[in-house]
Formats: sequence, structure tokens, C-alpha cells
Amino acid sequence: MRLDETDAALTRLAEDRYGLCERCGEPIGAGRLEARPTARLCIACASAAR
Repeated sequence: MRLDETDAALTRLAEDRYGLCERCGEPIGAGRLEARPTARLCIACASAAR
């Protein structure tokens, strides 16, 4: 994990937005957050962005 990604995740946590996809607003799955705690997009949006 990079420090800037961690800082962004902490900001989302403080703003009560942690765990929500930045693109669609839906919850990011627990498995994805366990694997990548700094994830900003849900699986569907991350796949579409590629």
C-alpha cells in the first residue's frame, strides 16, 4: 500500500464514506476490502475502468 492511498482511505473513513464505491456509490464487498483495504471502487466499477 502506498501512503497516499492509505491517507485517502483514512479521509473516507473520517467522512463516513469508507467502503462505498466512489463511482457508483454502492458498498464495496467485504472480500475486496479485506484484500485491498484502500480500494476506492467496487469490483464492477474497477472492471469497467480497465
